[in-house]
Amino acid sequence: MKKILTVMPCFLALIMAASCAGRSGSIPVVVLVVGDARVQAPGKEFTPAKAGQVIKKGDIIKTGPRSCMSIQIGERGIVQIAGNSTLEALSLFEAGACELYLSRGTVLSRIDRLGREHYRVKTPTAVASVRGTVFSVSYGDEESTVGVSRGIVDVVDTASGKKEEVGRGKAADVRAGIVVRDLYETESLELEKADAVEYVQDVGTATPEALEEKGKAFITAIEKIDRKIEEVAPRTLEGMRAKYGRIDVVTLYTGKVYRGVILSRGASLTILTPDGTVEVPKEKVKSTVAQ
Repeated sequence: MKKILTVMPCFLALIMAASCAGRSGSIPVVVLVVGDARVQAPGKEFTPAKAGQVIKKGDIIKTGPRSCMSIQIGERGIVQIAGNSTLEALSLFEAGACELYLSRGTVLSRIDRLGREHYRVKTPTAVASVRGTVFSVSYGDEESTVGVSRGIVDVVDTASGKKEEVGRGKAADVRAGIVVRDLYETESLELEKADAVEYVQDVGTATPEALEEKGKAFITAIEKIDRKIEEVAPRTLEGMRAKYGRIDVVTLYTGKVYRGVILSRGASLTILTPDGTVEVPKEKVKSTVAQ
């Protein structure tokens, strides 16, 4: 698979807050930071993200391994950024749309109230557009995956221009075309994390301390889902093939070989193996082959 839903020990939820009355723009506010999360303003260096920090147009957000953060767009929705991800805020409702560019990793979006506005997540190979839904977008190794647990997402293959509607319980893999399939059980569980993060009242005026306290409840709910994922994940190659339809063979430059299923791609590969889940830095991977 791919990219979209990853078995993460923790999640970085970057909550973008915007007043529903102020439709001319949004004020993305960092609510929770766990691990290595950094923000780079245009022309500046990366600095550690902090609860209460405002994200602006043109900012780039990077998260490291096993890192997480939390956010809110007023009552419009919630955006969560997983570890090993890089995301740029292309626009933040200045002209009636919010556009995010994901160059690696995974972003999970819960969009509830947009009215006539649009919300889009772009990758190098795909564009996912919605007005109200819960969905994930992942990108790595020149492939995008979009998964949907609520609503409908329009997915466009940027190379061919082909468009598909992806509905509840479905996923689309985009690589030299679009392949729509059923969500894997682990992907469905990952999407539950969107509803695990609740809205923060008056997020724009909340103190960093209040945001951090609220964030603790988010992490507890997310960790509970992670335990469910571990319980349902197959532990044999036969079980993995039956569930995912393939076995991935990952060969490192050292000669070491992992056999299992690639759950996510980005700065590192998350691989489900019979011995458990492992993360391998991408620069150490010589090749990957699906069998």
